[in-house]
Amino acid sequence: MPQRSQLKHTLTVRKKKIYDALQWPNQNNPLYRYITINQPTIDKLPDDDVPECFWATTEISNNTEAAESERSSYIPDPLANAFEPNTTTTVPITASAVLDVNGTTVSSDDVAEHLLGQMKVRMSDKTLESQSEEGAKQDPVYMIPRGNKPTNE
Repeated sequence: MPQRSQLKHTLTVRKKKIYDALQWPNQNNPLYRYITINQPTIDKLPDDDVPECFWATTEISNNTEAAESERSSYIPDPLANAFEPNTTTTVPITASAVLDVNGTTVSSDDVAEHLLGQMKVRMSDKTLESQSEEGAKQDPVYMIPRGNKPTNE
């Protein structure tokens, strides 16, 4: 187990800094305006030391296999297959949507026109009872309503 002096530089907590960090959003962010800062909890923190809760929950393990497996699937190792030939596959990009991030430059008429065009393609495919290659490649149309209130998926 490392000594306090070894970790003090990295894990030191100061009550005043914690209090100030909590005060700022409380005073400057309307979402935090009615949140009360619990001063007795802050008073339990050390003035200039590593908190006791850190020492109580710290565990030293020499199991390097477990440590490797914990982070092995985050990002593939770019050097794992460095000696294999680099084969690339071309992926075609086709326009299949109308996108307006701000909701200001694409009119509702443009969206309606796009939707009607997609519906006409599907209807003509169904009436002809044919699954042409072009009809099979058509992407589904998703309508995402725009409003001033967030919605769940």
